[in-house]
Amino acid sequence: MTELIEELEKMAKQTLETLGTHEPMIYLDFHGKLVSYLLFMQRKEAALKYFRELITKENIPQYWTVTESWVSKTRGLAPCMDINRKEMLMISEYNGTTMETKKILLPFERNFKEEELIEVSEKIREHARNEGIELPKVTPEDMKDPKMLRILKDMNPDGYWSGEVVWGPKEEFSIGLSQGEAQWADRWDFYREDICGEVDEKMEKKRIADLVKEMKELDLTELMRFADEVRHRMWKRGIELPPVPPENEIREILIRMAESGNLIKMEEPVDIHEAVKEIKDSDPNIPASQIHALGDE
Repeated sequence: MTELIEELEKMAKQTLETLGTHEPMIYLDFHGKLVSYLLFMQRKEAALKYFRELITKENIPQYWTVTESWVSKTRGLAPCMDINRKEMLMISEYNGTTMETKKILLPFERNFKEEELIEVSEKIREHARNEGIELPKVTPEDMKDPKMLRILKDMNPDGYWSGEVVWGPKEEFSIGLSQGEAQWADRWDFYREDICGEVDEKMEKKRIADLVKEMKELDLTELMRFADEVRHRMWKRGIELPPVPPENEIREILIRMAESGNLIKMEEPVDIHEAVKEIKDSDPNIPASQIHALGDE
């Protein structure tokens, strides 16, 4: 079946390069015959249920999926919320006999001509106008701004892209019982549902335990200083905030939040002022009065 997954990779890349997109597909080894299905992701839950029951009832030994996906670069952040997200073509092979999954990851970028992006910007303006929002017209001069290019490439009003597809480095790997516990969250791996559920629970318990330990050992000096500074600034504006709790009480609160699973650690520091600037630059219709950052004045 190695030849098949290589052929799927070849066909998937050709489809994406030709059409600019790739609809989700699933291929089944149905009693020795290869049967393909086009997935309508608007009914993803129904599709998941149908194929789970089909694979179980018919004892399907092996199946494959080909999907186009957004991938977040920031841990814990959904791709739709990550401005640095990447596009990827993903091919998966699921084997019910070996309980292993093979993955081929094909990251790619799209190079657009200036006239294509201008056309996209006009469609975005039209969609916004229908919602009662008037956006400024994008000019060729705006195309020199990297942030404007990123905004236009991230927006896709038609659900369809043109542009030249440029492939990044290919990545291949396998996960399964012989490799130890799975580290891949995959809703389409029906053979490993119970196992993945157990693994997810173990990983979550470990994440919480590590975070609780970190909160117990965390140096709160900077946090206490920041809280005092905020209180002082608010006092100067005529707002009296309660005194900052002692360090041991703050630490106890952080530990309880970590134990509850509601505390999420950001992997990278966030520059709040840069974030505010990006918000302002991305949508000129947002009133400045609705965007606040300490010290932004």
